Amino acid sequence: MPKLVWIVIVVVSGMLVPVQAGLNAALKKGTQNALLAGGWNTLLATLLFITALFVVRTPLPSLAMVTALPWWAYLGGVCGASYVLISLLCAPKLGAILLIVCLTAGQLIASVLIDHFGWVGYNIRPLTLSRICGVLCMIAGIYLVQR
Repeated sequence: MPKLVWIVIVVVSGMLVPVQAGLNAALKKGTQNALLAGGWNTLLATLLFITALFVVRTPLPSLAMVTALPWWAYLGGVCGASYVLISLLCAPKLGAILLIVCLTAGQLIASVLIDHFGWVGYNIRPLTLSRICGVLCMIAGIYLVQR
């Protein structure tokens, strides 16, 4: 598939982020329980995962493969659960645009550091002046959006 197709897929997927945050926040508001709302999100993801195991029939890795992974490889779920909980708590307070601009700024800051140092399995891509300017523009965007 051409790179542009992948870019479009990711942009469309990114469009779901404020929708997800709003839906989760509405569930929290209706139930008066942030953990229940976050748990519901996680339960649905778990059911999707279990269904995929039976439908796709991907072979499970061996115990040797699982134990050979670095300890930090298992923290993706913690990141995802934290993101869901923080988003559903902050969405009503910030609104969709400020929530997403702040999330995106955090993603950009982490991304330039991850690329520069080659953390969590990424190839090293040195920090450049244009990347620094892009992050600074995003931080300026936070200021402009929240005014």
